[in-house]
Amino acid sequence: MRILVTGGAGFIGSNFVHHLIENTTDSVVTLDALTYAGSRENLDGVLDHPRHEFVEGDVRDRELIEELIADVDAVVHFAAESHVDRSIDGAEPFVSTNVQGTQSLLDAAIGADIERFVQVSTDEVYGEIEDGEFSESDALDPRNPYAATKAGADLLARSYYTTHDVPVLITRSSNNFGPRQHTEKLIPKFIEHARAGEPLPVYGDGSNVREWIYVTDNCRAIDTVLRDGTVGEAYN
Repeated sequence: MRILVTGGAGFIGSNFVHHLIENTTDSVVTLDALTYAGSRENLDGVLDHPRHEFVEGDVRDRELIEELIADVDAVVHFAAESHVDRSIDGAEPFVSTNVQGTQSLLDAAIGADIERFVQVSTDEVYGEIEDGEFSESDALDPRNPYAATKAGADLLARSYYTTHDVPVLITRSSNNFGPRQHTEKLIPKFIEHARAGEPLPVYGDGSNVREWIYVTDNCRAIDTVLRDGTVGEAYN
């Protein structure tokens, strides 16, 4: 396959690009706007690989998106504003990138000859849970602007499947950790603070619980959904 990976110079996206180049025979087109969250350095070792092409650009650039989607077999959509605290300070870039950016990709996919459109989402769309676990049939109940925009993008993607037959699949993982993660995220932030002898920033009384997944395990799961998932379904 020839796969368009949006946000492929970011944390999870770059790990996914490495996974594809190192473990498959697929060709990869990486699209990234190279904001604070994305860096060419995250693609060291695969950037100049003969099966890899890098394009600097924005998912909201409809002309560019139409050109790229016309030349691929599948889309794996990671590109998003993803920092919860930043979304609380200002939601506009999250709405613009996460919802309108997803819309521009979905619009370009209508009538395009793509086999799969994987919308990479988050378990935060479900909100909070006291015990047990979420299932894919649970109602969406996002609790912050970031999660709300991801839920909106998921619903938009699902609607394009039912309305326009775009071959959408959705993945929703828990918190990722691992190589190439931005230092604003919890685990690298704690490590940096601990190394500097600084206090660890903990919200509330420290009793909150998070579910974690190693990023390369998530990439293998996304790849499984890409190849073997049922179109129209969401996968936690």
